[in-house]
Amino acid sequence: MLNLLAQIDIGNSNIFAPAARFNSLGSTATTVGKAVALAGGLSVFAGFVYAAYLYLTANGEAKKIQEAQQILTYGIIGLVLIGAAFWIMQIIGKLINY
Repeated sequence: MLNLLAQIDIGNSNIFAPAARFNSLGSTATTVGKAVALAGGLSVFAGFVYAAYLYLTANGEAKKIQEAQQILTYGIIGLVLIGAAFWIMQIIGKLINY
């Protein structure tokens, strides 16, 4: 029986090229911060869509209207917090000369 093994020369390959942009703590924090801000923004958008759906389908029910308003309020607060956190990260980056 003949045994064959797959071989790859990783000495000259760029297989780890995406990891090259994480060469410092600042670049890692920036990349992670942008991803978290994007995920937070998408979740706020989804919350807005859900709140609009609740509001439109409330048919005058005070409980559903109140729930929709509460979701919108929390979404706006979350959006402000995401923006403030991103802004603070940018200021800290400028202060440490990144």
